[in-house]
Amino acid sequence: MQKIKIIQVLKTFTYAELNEFGKFLNSPFHNESLKMVRLFNYLRKFYPDFNSELLSKELIFRKMYGDAEFSDKKLRERYSDMLSLAEVYLAIVNLKKVPAEYKRHTLFEYNLRRLPVHFEKVNKDINRIIESSEVKDIDYLTNMYNNKSDRSDFYQHTELLGKRKPLYDDFKREVNLFTEVFAAQMLSNFAIMYNWKHQLNYEFDYVFYEPIMKYTEESGMLKYPFVKAYYLIMKIAQDPGDDTRFFQLKDTYINNLDLFHIDDKRRIGTILFNEANWRSSKVLDFRKETFNIMKLQLEQNIYPSEDGWMSREQYLNYVIIPVALGEINWAEEFVKNYTDMVEPQKRENAVKYAKSLLCFERKDYEKALELLATIRQGDYIYYVRIKVMHLKIFFEKKEYDKVLDIMDSFRHYLNGNTAIIPVYIMKRYIRFINAFNKLVYITLKPDSYKLERFKAELGKSSAEKMTLNLTWLIHKAGELKA
Repeated sequence: MQKIKIIQVLKTFTYAELNEFGKFLNSPFHNESLKMVRLFNYLRKFYPDFNSELLSKELIFRKMYGDAEFSDKKLRERYSDMLSLAEVYLAIVNLKKVPAEYKRHTLFEYNLRRLPVHFEKVNKDINRIIESSEVKDIDYLTNMYNNKSDRSDFYQHTELLGKRKPLYDDFKREVNLFTEVFAAQMLSNFAIMYNWKHQLNYEFDYVFYEPIMKYTEESGMLKYPFVKAYYLIMKIAQDPGDDTRFFQLKDTYINNLDLFHIDDKRRIGTILFNEANWRSSKVLDFRKETFNIMKLQLEQNIYPSEDGWMSREQYLNYVIIPVALGEINWAEEFVKNYTDMVEPQKRENAVKYAKSLLCFERKDYEKALELLATIRQGDYIYYVRIKVMHLKIFFEKKEYDKVLDIMDSFRHYLNGNTAIIPVYIMKRYIRFINAFNKLVYITLKPDSYKLERFKAELGKSSAEKMTLNLTWLIHKAGELKA
């Protein structure tokens, strides 16, 4: 039963939608088949799970056809009929969610029927709906364009040739609006490409980039916060080292949060988070910026999601960053409150690793080791992280022989998996191992000259070139006395 398409659709309905769909089926305008009504009235009794012995093919068929001979073909046809009706219902539901577009279909009919008074009234209604929208996003600009375009289309042949200047003015505005829609959409696409480039190491072609950036600057489009935000993202892409643009983007985002569409909130917030996180790998003080953006994402429920779930990497970032800032209590509260938000198939390992980090910070090394031992290492991400944790734990426990063994096996693993581990990650962990090796060597054989040289090397390094454990290495080196 669960594989039947109409059942899969009905399972997604809310109680209100289920009742509304029942009214839809009972309307002769939408449905003239009593069999559909009978089928629905029987199926709805088993909502929302649709698991029951009473949902056998024979019983369902009897509800529609009485004592007629059972036909699996007829039953499948009726399921298909109801699915078609459900698709019409869902199309109407979706259309009603966009009032301007919903009314626009009435406008089309008034255009076809050449009813100017009626057309003008609905056109003005649509314009009021558009202007009353607090969110000024790509849909706002698109609706503005459609509204102007529909009006131009209706009136283009109603005036004599010599009296068409107002129509030409409207058409000029229509063309300008179209250009604004195109420019805004391309800026959004550019920002998505920029974000994906870093995540996927994929090169995109930024077609029309220069003219679109110039048009955005000269046309006055920067008055729209979402356009300004995407424009600033591309300015950051041009000069990643310029922190001025980052702070301009941050101010634009935070000060206009209520004016962004939810998709833009998530997308721009994610890019802002990534930019802050990248900067914190170079300048450790930037971690506070990352932490503040992270807290905003959680407070506003606008953190990036995958099919409605928090990704493993995002979840772990939300633990690692506050831990690095000493916000241990905050990180523990996060794990308690947000673990259920992680995609289920990756949740168990993620929470175990997060808790092992917290145990390490609390100096409960045995519990941390116990948690790490139960993580199923499905990919290299967990392997390298667990190895780093093992190195740090056994160093803290002063079990240096184990540390040396782990470093050796870690090197072999990295060298033997060049096909699956990205080059930049490989180099980062090799640098970390080399630094860790120096730390152990100086710990076992104190040497003031080598220690000072080692500290200087760490001071010139960055987490981007090594790992996020650079702070720990600096701290440990600072504890050594030659």
